[in-house]
Amino acid sequence: VVDLYQHRTPYGQELFDVLLELVDPSGDGSKIVLDAGCGRGDVARGLVEMVDRVDAVDPSSAMIRTGKRMPNGEHPKLNWILGAMEDALLHPPYQLIVTGLSLHWMDPDVVMGRFADLLAPGGLLAVIEHGQFAKDAPWEEEERQLRWKFNRNCSVARYQSNLETIKARGGFETQGERATAPRRRSQSVEDYIKAAQTLGSFPELLGQRAGDAFVHAMRNLLAPHAQD
Repeated sequence: VVDLYQHRTPYGQELFDVLLELVDPSGDGSKIVLDAGCGRGDVARGLVEMVDRVDAVDPSSAMIRTGKRMPNGEHPKLNWILGAMEDALLHPPYQLIVTGLSLHWMDPDVVMGRFADLLAPGGLLAVIEHGQFAKDAPWEEEERQLRWKFNRNCSVARYQSNLETIKARGGFETQGERATAPRRRSQSVEDYIKAAQTLGSFPELLGQRAGDAFVHAMRNLLAPHAQD
């Protein structure tokens, strides 16, 4: 899975501009950030030069090892922490906690209360929803149905279910939402499918036969829209 992450669409600068606004709205305080479920640290590494410190937590040593080899991976203000968000040793308070699809791996009954305890007064939790489908593409809805057919337990489904459950229990209150502008990107059909596989539609979760069938179905779906 770590190897497949290179095929995901990278975050744009607009995201980091928004996060910088959230970490210190007044512009006169400290900027300490927690990236919860950081993976390769795509958010942490992109933000670290603009803040005072980023603690990046993930239970996967492979993810952290890869992140350290990437740009800003050894930045002196980036503190990698190997462990689960439920009980990792951290260094609060944080002005901003950032999480994303990785939220579906966490126990909401534990981490939401912990997030609240870790935040400085006035601090915020920012939940990043990475655009997982090609926006307004002619195959968008068919791809969504295809992923759901092959893997009802995929990352996106678990994440959305977790978020809805947490909100229904009063685990957080939404203070606002921001959507960054779409960006154009070209990928080969094979690389696009590899990016889709990072969301749970790969043989290790589906089984080899279903995983192969998913790849075959995706190729048939995308091929008519490819330029070569």
